[in-house]
Amino acid sequence: HPNPKLTVYPEARHNSWTKTYDNPELYEWFLKHQRK
Repeated sequence: HPNPKLTVYPEARHNSWTKTYDNPELYEWFLKHQRK
């Protein structure tokens, strides 16, 4: 299993999704790891 990366955005509060999905590294990680 791939090692996930935890990123904490303390200033984002409940809206951490916006910062998360604005990060291109997330999509690179998705593309590198696929379910088999």
